[in-house]
Amino acid sequence: MRRIYACLLEFADASGRDPLAARAITKRWVGGHHGGWPTDALDRWEPARDQRVQWRTVEHDGAVAFELTWTRPHAQDRTLWRRTLVQIITTAAADGHVVVAERLESHDPKVRGHPADDASAHELVREIVDAVHCVDGGWSVRAVPHRADATRAMELDAFVRGGRRLPVVLVAADRTGRVGADAGGFAATLAGLAHVVVLVDDAAVRAVAAELGTARAVESGGVRLLWPDWRSNDPSWTGRFTRDGCHAPASRVAAIRTPGSDAPASATSKAANAAVSRASHRASDSVGGRRAVWRKWT
Repeated sequence: MRRIYACLLEFADASGRDPLAARAITKRWVGGHHGGWPTDALDRWEPARDQRVQWRTVEHDGAVAFELTWTRPHAQDRTLWRRTLVQIITTAAADGHVVVAERLESHDPKVRGHPADDASAHELVREIVDAVHCVDGGWSVRAVPHRADATRAMELDAFVRGGRRLPVVLVAADRTGRVGADAGGFAATLAGLAHVVVLVDDAAVRAVAAELGTARAVESGGVRLLWPDWRSNDPSWTGRFTRDGCHAPASRVAAIRTPGSDAPASATSKAANAAVSRASHRASDSVGGRRAVWRKWT
C-alpha cells in the first residue's frame, strides 16, 4: 500500500451547513465520473465493473462522522487499485474537519515499479474549498492565491510565525509589478496543502523583507517556501532547501512548473512541489489520528 495524497481541511464553522455541503460535493464529485450519483443506493454502489463506492454515517455523543471510500482499478496498471477515502467529522463543540486521502494498493505478488503518483483527489479538495469556508491559522484555505500589499506585511509576518499547520509559498512580483511565476497554478495544485501568497509589488516585497528578515524573505520576482513551525532564530542556510523552506531566485522562476503544464522541468520545480510532499506527510499523520478516533467510535 502506498499513500499518494492526504489533505486535512478544518471547517471555519462546523455548526452550519458546511459539513453537509462538503458531503454533497463529495458525492457529486464521485458521481460525476459515472453520469451522476444514484438516488436509490443506501450505502453501496458499483458504478462500473471492478469499481465500488461505500459510505456510512456514525453518530456518537453529539458528534457525527461520514466516511466514503471509492475503490477502482488504476487507469495505467490494472494490478493496482486506487482507493480514495473521504471523512467528514463534526463534534458537539461545533468543531469539524474533512480528511481526503488517496492510496494505491497492489494485487500483484511481484515486486516492480508503479505508475507516477498522479493523485486525483486534489480536484475534490479544490471543489470543497471553493464552496466551503475552511481555515488554517486564522487564514482562509483557498484554491486561488492570497494577495498582499505593503500594508499587510505585519499581518503576513504574524501568520508565518504563528500556529499555522500548512506551508506558505511566497510569490513576489518583480520591480515592474509583473509576477513571472504561475501563482494561480501553484494555488490550484496546492489547495489544502499550502497557502500561496502573491506580494503584489516591490513595496510589498521590501515591507515583508523588513518583517521576516532579509535572510528568509523572497527577492523581487522570486519564490520562497516557508514550512510551518518557522522561527526567526532558526539557522539560516544558502542552499535551496533549508529548515524553514526553500527558495527559487527570480532568474530561475521561469523553470518552475505546475503539474500538467507544458513548461520545461527543472530542479527548481521542487520549490513548489516540495510543499505537496511535506504537507501530505503532515496530513497523513493527521489522517492516522482521525482514523484512530473513527475506530474508537465503531
